[in-house]
Amino acid sequence: IMARVVGETLDLVQELPYGRHVGMRVGDEVSSPDVAVLGEPLIVRSPGDGWVQQISRRAVIAAAPAGSVVRLETRVGGYLGRDAPLASIWPPPAEPAAAALVRSAVILGNARTMQQDIDFGLRQLNDIALRALSPAVNDATTATEVILRIGSVMRPLVQADLPGQSLRDPHGRILLTPFDLDHGEYIGHAFDQLRLYAAPHPQVLVAIARTLRMLRGACLLVGGQKEIIAALDQQLALTVAGCTAGMLPEDRARVETAAAL
Repeated sequence: IMARVVGETLDLVQELPYGRHVGMRVGDEVSSPDVAVLGEPLIVRSPGDGWVQQISRRAVIAAAPAGSVVRLETRVGGYLGRDAPLASIWPPPAEPAAAALVRSAVILGNARTMQQDIDFGLRQLNDIALRALSPAVNDATTATEVILRIGSVMRPLVQADLPGQSLRDPHGRILLTPFDLDHGEYIGHAFDQLRLYAAPHPQVLVAIARTLRMLRGACLLVGGQKEIIAALDQQLALTVAGCTAGMLPEDRARVETAAAL
């Protein structure tokens, strides 16, 4: 199961920043406009309840007239309730079909899928590790293997560029995707819960610390990734700080040594 999830997730990571699955390029990156000065938008609302399984960025932006600003109010892997905001369009288009076209560009379903959702791969791997670390199972070996496989996913992810969150197409339309995850959020989703559940297990904390240090080294190889390195350093500090109060000093020292730069 782990190998399948890792393989599917890496297929998406390898497409970054733009690809057939993770999101086709719609234009060039531009500074995000101040939508507060644009007036009231047309709010396109969700047609039902469900997980956002796929979004066609090209179809979303093509639904608006030239010169429009379109902001997606969700992301792949998000959950929407019926009538929740799905997208906003400035200025409101005169064509009444625009809202229907935007809705048709976003596919909702009863469950998350791996079609475009890198974060869902991390979620599935975390779930395996969290079950392994539960008192009923207490399987530190499986949890450690999950951490190593998360490292296999995160290494190319922290080295990759992510899709721009403000893009302008050849017709002057701007697409804003502020809810897309950045590198720091991916790092948090990969390790936050694992750290908490691993707190009583020094050998698992050591695996987390070594994986974070490996990712830090991968960022240094690429260069110019100060924000990503800062997020990894924060995780390293939290990993050490999260050691349970009753942990033996020798075990805590092993975690501190693994986390030391």
